Amino acid sequence: MLALLWTYRQVVAGVAAGAFLAAGPVYLYGTYQGRQQAAVAVAVETAKSYKERAEIDDKVQTLDAIALCLQLGGMPNECVIQLRGVEKDKRPVGDSRVPRRK
Repeated sequence: MLALLWTYRQVVAGVAAGAFLAAGPVYLYGTYQGRQQAAVAVAVETAKSYKERAEIDDKVQTLDAIALCLQLGGMPNECVIQLRGVEKDKRPVGDSRVPRRK
């Protein structure tokens, strides 16, 4: 009877040791996969934010000064008064260096 009990203890100890040895690589593989998934998720979110920013930049560049003022929360009368003449005074921006001698 003691011999049979000893055999069962050996089998249980062998199974426990095998499970313990197998758990290490499985754990490492799981953490590796988790890091990969996290990196992919970050890359996807970054791409989305760049795309959204490009769309917002395109919208803002098409607005004139008064429309931009209104979009930023300005009151219509205040935007018109503050920015009166800004659109009319659009001079071409040229070379800002010192002019050459003629």
